[in-house]
Amino acid sequence: MNTYFDIYLKEDQFEIIQPSNGQIIKRLLPTTISVVVSTPDKELLVREICRLDGLQLSKEDAIILHYFSNAMEETKDVYRFLNCIIVIEAMVSEANETTEKISRRLAVLLASQYPDLQKTYTDFKGLYLLRNKILHGGELPNLLQADVTKISNYARAATLNFLLLRKHFSKKIVKEKLDKFFDPTVIAEINQKTTLD
Repeated sequence: MNTYFDIYLKEDQFEIIQPSNGQIIKRLLPTTISVVVSTPDKELLVREICRLDGLQLSKEDAIILHYFSNAMEETKDVYRFLNCIIVIEAMVSEANETTEKISRRLAVLLASQYPDLQKTYTDFKGLYLLRNKILHGGELPNLLQADVTKISNYARAATLNFLLLRKHFSKKIVKEKLDKFFDPTVIAEINQKTTLD
């Protein structure tokens, strides 16, 4: 039997509610953004979000959660794919950055779940190229279910890891740490802070 939850991100609190009985499971994450998202059948997401108790969400963090929730609810593969890319970009990119830099940062961010940094880097570069073809090409490329699944998994893990790191560091410091693609000490620190207990 599936368990369903509604997740509400309000002006002064973040609530996880079980709609079957209206019970509030958890209240957390103060924020200044007002957005309502519904995430059916996402028990894992609910458990992971509950681990973020005490994090003060910035407006940028709340936007990341908003787009992530949109991506997870999207039924059309192309829109799910694009929303997942938007989530990742919101976490790891800045204006006018190269695909290379974004891919490196994501690989470091995902290192606790995907330890082969080079593979994650290469895979995401390919997915980002596909994103460019969708947005800038004349003809819609062939989008495989495997690509949608991979980017969805990357976005889910990246969102959790990014918010876990935000419990310890500002967004600026997180990005600085993610730039340490070749520094095993920083990668070990990120792994330690993002590995599930």
